[in-house]
Amino acid sequence: MRATIPIESPDEVRVLLGINDRNARHFRKKYGVTLTVRNGSLQLDGEETDVLAAQQLVEQIVGQYRRRGSLDAEQVEEYFKAGSGAGDGPSLMNGDGFVRDNSHRTIAPRTEGQRRYVEALRTSDVTFCVGPAGTGKTAALQAVRRSTSAPLVNVNLELSRRMLELTERQRALQLPGVLREVIDNYDNEMILLDNIEVIFDVGLKQDPLRLVQGLSRNKTVVAAWNGTIVEDSLTYAAPDHPEYRRYPMRDLLVASPEVTT
Repeated sequence: MRATIPIESPDEVRVLLGINDRNARHFRKKYGVTLTVRNGSLQLDGEETDVLAAQQLVEQIVGQYRRRGSLDAEQVEEYFKAGSGAGDGPSLMNGDGFVRDNSHRTIAPRTEGQRRYVEALRTSDVTFCVGPAGTGKTAALQAVRRSTSAPLVNVNLELSRRMLELTERQRALQLPGVLREVIDNYDNEMILLDNIEVIFDVGLKQDPLRLVQGLSRNKTVVAAWNGTIVEDSLTYAAPDHPEYRRYPMRDLLVASPEVTT
């Protein structure tokens, strides 16, 4: 399989490939894919599940670079450490159970949390797939995409593309409308949102939870949430982090993609 990702500047190429193509070697080692820069695009070649996993990581790095304006080698290295490779965590579902990418075995839910995850995706207008980085959220969303044909949207990348030329004030004012436009471009009844970190940027002055919930008026929304559940509350980031958020669970339906076999 080949995936093609548009590149907007030589600096993005340098960030992605790294010094002396160090990051390109990381991709080959971690995902088994090759990276090639050609005609203003980055090409990823390899097995389908490997390419999809690597593509998510590339889009996350590019999205963060465009939002921040820079990423150093150490920061990029952290993305490699946190990124989930093919087979990291479960893929999702087929019938009444879960499916793993590597063998396509159907695995029935064994815990209440797993059962709730399956039911949530079927019955809720908004489901948050909650877990720290590297726990399989992207792999779960990718499997939902394969089984339902629902589009998987990299929110960081899409918003960065559309708001690149705006001032900070314009971004804060226009972000809800821009995100709605991204979602409305798809006719599907279900939409999958990954890499939503940009909406937590304090400079954008958004309420991330309400923003995502507002998208569910006309669609079923499943969103990856890079956080944890603490004392009946949904959290994002650490308490001393400027982007820290904490929401009561009473009005939310959340689930974890973790599966044990």
